[in-house]
Amino acid sequence: AIRGGARGCRMRSAPLVRDAIRSDRKKVVETLARAFFADPFLVHFYSDESIRRRRIHSFFDLIWRSNLGVGATELAGDGDAVALWRPPG
Repeated sequence: AIRGGARGCRMRSAPLVRDAIRSDRKKVVETLARAFFADPFLVHFYSDESIRRRRIHSFFDLIWRSNLGVGATELAGDGDAVALWRPPG
């Protein structure tokens, strides 16, 4: 990101991206829950916001556990972003 226009611009370095490890589970689940809280798919299944708020962490914990040993999970910074990768099939 560039701030201050062409003159006096300051560059912000990109966050470190690394493979998530088991102890990152809470960060991964929380990041995904915040990012997808208003996602139309989840809103369809959990239309009541209070129910969605209670269940979304369990939903993404299941996604996290199902990805272990099958795909890859990457974490940027201290949980600023998460990427889950799975092979086709």
